[in-house]
Amino acid sequence: MIRRIMRSFLVSSCVFLFFQIYPLHVVFSEVEKPSDTRFPSITVKNGVLFAGDEELFLNAIGYSGIRPGKDQFDPVSDDKFGYAFIEEDMRRIKEAGFNAIRTYALLDEKILELAEKYGLWVVAGIWTEQGTLPHNEAHVQRAIDTIIRDAKIYAKHPNIALLFLSNEPRPDCLYNPVTTKYMRRVVKAAHENCPGVPVSFANMPNAAFVSPEPWDVISFNIYACGFEKFTSSIGYRGLVEGIKKISSGDKPFFISEYGFYAPVPKPNMKEPWIFYRVKDEAEQSKKLLHDKELLSQAGLAGMTMMMWHDDWRNFNDVPSAQAYLQDPPKTKFIHDMFTQEWGGIIAFDEDPVGKPRKAYFDLLKENQAVLLSPDSEMIYKKGVPVKMYISQKVETCDLYVDGVMAGKIARISPHWMEYKLPPFPDSSFKKHELVLDIFDGARNKITSIKRNFWTGTVDIVPQVRVSKINNAASSVQFVVELLSSKDNPMPGKKIQWGIFDVFDWVCYGGEVKTDNEGKGYFSAPKLGVFLVGAGYDFKYKDFNKRCTDLIVSK
Repeated sequence: MIRRIMRSFLVSSCVFLFFQIYPLHVVFSEVEKPSDTRFPSITVKNGVLFAGDEELFLNAIGYSGIRPGKDQFDPVSDDKFGYAFIEEDMRRIKEAGFNAIRTYALLDEKILELAEKYGLWVVAGIWTEQGTLPHNEAHVQRAIDTIIRDAKIYAKHPNIALLFLSNEPRPDCLYNPVTTKYMRRVVKAAHENCPGVPVSFANMPNAAFVSPEPWDVISFNIYACGFEKFTSSIGYRGLVEGIKKISSGDKPFFISEYGFYAPVPKPNMKEPWIFYRVKDEAEQSKKLLHDKELLSQAGLAGMTMMMWHDDWRNFNDVPSAQAYLQDPPKTKFIHDMFTQEWGGIIAFDEDPVGKPRKAYFDLLKENQAVLLSPDSEMIYKKGVPVKMYISQKVETCDLYVDGVMAGKIARISPHWMEYKLPPFPDSSFKKHELVLDIFDGARNKITSIKRNFWTGTVDIVPQVRVSKINNAASSVQFVVELLSSKDNPMPGKKIQWGIFDVFDWVCYGGEVKTDNEGKGYFSAPKLGVFLVGAGYDFKYKDFNKRCTDLIVSK
């Protein structure tokens, strides 16, 4: 108790001392009057999100606004400074090039109002229980009541881009014959009480068996780290593209969480989420930007980087952590040495306003333009499309190919730049370097984007196909087939395979060599529901691509 009181006192003292040194009008003196911002109605057309007549790409960041010493049950506003901290968050988020925040629950309507003031969309969370049982009418009605209550409030705000009705519901609960019926009911409740807003939920890869039919947008939390024995077979890009192929159909596909790298200074290596840990802020920034660059080429409707700020309350939210750490109970008043509390690009370790980490400063430049095409793993035959989502800071762009200026790109709409490179006269397979110099309205250079792409008229990329053969008495057999671009078997090639038991969270993996028919065989050591993937590292000259396939096996 004494430790809790002392820690609470220190947090309060930090607030007092910070604003004694930096009066409120100085701390927030950089706040500019936000430009008038319209939020057109959101629609889905041919698998694409639109805001009015303009395609919408949601470049979001995860946000709660919960400060040190608080949890989700405490008021968001500060006792002395009201919503000044939240407003500073919104200003910084906009400044860093994001156009949206993703929330997890309706903690305070003022967050929505301040996001609107700074021109930010909201991917709006409604917290329903992760253990909701679709066949339990009491569970279902409780979820519907929550959705109706919150959706009516969200409906009053023009900047709601998506409604999320759940975050990571348990796969064992969703594996139920009435799940689709349950989902139709909750989606109907959201549509009726917040009309005109697309509805989704944040799924996990191990629940990719869920039908996409009831939902307007398909969303998944997909991270590059964790479950290495499985993900190493197909890589992060293969996992994202595989889940998209399995789950999205013709609907927009949104990555509802990615990133979350925690520069925790003194980690306990026994904790269960240690794979999120990075050694320092530089590594955190490097990995976030790497994941962002990879995802930008995946044909998404948008993505949510994790996370805006550290969150001191997370330790108490993870009951299993106690068994790993065997420490005294932690509280929201302590910044525990636990990865779940250190994932922000804004550090909450020194003051309640938050100190930007290196990733924030890098995003001030790198996040002002998101290059969606060309794709660095595609070989283009008939011209090369250049497509880029831009912030309000960007005005013009100089485009270079292989060191030669190819043109100047201007906006085609408030948030988009597009350009089409004509077919190259040399039809042979060739690597090219694209460089985009990004400028503001005064021709001050904001950043440069570099990306390689490939041209040629030959088909060279092989195909990987995974399928289930049968269920044995206590195992499941699979076959992976490797075919050339001409559909010929490729014998004697090494293929990595991975299996993820979606209920037990256990991974298996290994390597097989293809036989004379281009096939390799592997198995799961038990019966169950699995994500099954396989990958082949294809190399041709200096072109490298991991060719992958992913299936759900029931």
